[in-house]
Amino acid sequence: MSDSKSTYYQEVKKKLDVFARRYYFNNLLQNSAIFLVSTIALLLIISILEYFAKNDSTVRAFVFYAFLFSAIAGLIYLVIIPALKAFGMIKRMTNEDLSRQVGKRLKEVDDKLLNILLLDRMNVSDNTEIINAAINQKSNEIKGIPFHRSATLKKGVRFVRNAGIFLSIIMLMGMTFPDLFNYGTKRVVFYNSDIEQPPPFTFNLVSDLKAVKNETFQIRVKIEGELLPNTLFVNIRGSTTGNFIIVSL
Repeated sequence: MSDSKSTYYQEVKKKLDVFARRYYFNNLLQNSAIFLVSTIALLLIISILEYFAKNDSTVRAFVFYAFLFSAIAGLIYLVIIPALKAFGMIKRMTNEDLSRQVGKRLKEVDDKLLNILLLDRMNVSDNTEIINAAINQKSNEIKGIPFHRSATLKKGVRFVRNAGIFLSIIMLMGMTFPDLFNYGTKRVVFYNSDIEQPPPFTFNLVSDLKAVKNETFQIRVKIEGELLPNTLFVNIRGSTTGNFIIVSL
């Protein structure tokens, strides 16, 4: 049957193959962007909630494994499966289903393209010439329509660009409020550990620790942060029994 089909039909088949590749790669781009944004947004929400809630280890363990499960499920469903389809490694839609996708974009080829594919599937030996003639006629009618271009990567690229903007905003927020993200994330990831909230200041020793016995020794420190302590405790010889020097700042 296929030997009697015109070059117009072969051209239609090639265009449908091009449409399929574009269609699946566009879906892969969209789904990858959606997965990336949704996963980071979920992690961000979890980190902020944990920063303020300070849940116990049981709750943190549940949140961690729930996030891990959702991330893996999203990766498989939104990225891995579409990627395998894009590279033709697993079953795709049938040509008839692809023609319906074309028809949603271009109404002028909807029924004609679908009819061509349905006629091609027919196996009626007595009417071979009639069927081929019908296929060639309908193929000739849509040969000049570039329906393969109806599946563009523009939408997928737009999704990726928007995801990049979102990630840039998150990175800027992370650099502005690092403790808000780091502390909450650490508490969830290391749910079995007691993660203490970092102090709102940094403590740096400026003085040289070399001193002469029985002579006055001055300790100089540099403290920076949003909130500064009023008192400084200096532990003498690593003692835990009360040998401290208390200095008012």
